[in-house]
Amino acid sequence: MILQLGEQSPVLLALAIMAARIADMSLGTVRTLVMVRGYRNVATCLAFFEVIIWLLVARRVLREDAAWWELLAYAAGFAAGIWIGSRFEGRLALGNEFVRVVSWEQGPKLAAVLRDAGHRVIELQGKMENDRPIDILQLVVPRRDISKLLNLVKDTDPSAFYTTSDVKSIHLGQEPHPPEDHR
Repeated sequence: MILQLGEQSPVLLALAIMAARIADMSLGTVRTLVMVRGYRNVATCLAFFEVIIWLLVARRVLREDAAWWELLAYAAGFAAGIWIGSRFEGRLALGNEFVRVVSWEQGPKLAAVLRDAGHRVIELQGKMENDRPIDILQLVVPRRDISKLLNLVKDTDPSAFYTTSDVKSIHLGQEPHPPEDHR
């Protein structure tokens, strides 16, 4: 096994420890983030491989006679694995985001632009201090589309204020039919 390289090449062993630790910490970081988003089955599979790698590496590094550079490689792999795992999960962009947009002047126009782009938008009217009217737009967007959506918001209404938050679960329901006209 690659972790038995210590006798042959300490440099290769250090790189192998670090690479294995990057792998298991990346899996662990992605596992945690997908679990929070409700992907339990994916998280369970990732946990299995994460712990196998960890056991193989920990068995080597937790020996009494482990060299200082093995411990350093282990710690460096741990830190790098968290960073790499969070970057990887960000690229996967699993899940949805809830977006709230507050517009002071262009709410209806912004809602129309977002609808033309294929989004389901809820429009609410509100008031700020001094009874200044505002439009509040709410929508749920797949995380992979969030930057496109926010660019649309910025391009259409540069003064709009927006917030996003992670959505753990979603039920889209079914739009009710409009009421019948009983005249």
